[in-house]
Amino acid sequence: MKAEIYEFFKDLYNKIEEDIKSIDLRSYIEKIRDKLPSGPVLHNFMKYAQSLKEKGKEVIVGSLKDEITKKLKSFEEKYS
Repeated sequence: MKAEIYEFFKDLYNKIEEDIKSIDLRSYIEKIRDKLPSGPVLHNFMKYAQSLKEKGKEVIVGSLKDEITKKLKSFEEKYS
């Protein structure tokens, strides 16, 4: 399972490197969420993904990129 979680987050980091929009990252997360184990961490992660919708079509660059990457890393650590 650790390898699957690693690959899940690796995919997300790669998407961020492609200068994806916040709303598109949210959609991508919702599409691949079944790769994560269910439970409170997933619930909180999906709430965070929903919050990306509020940023709309803002491209993830600069400080927003740093903020989102930091948050993703915190969720990844919770699965470790």
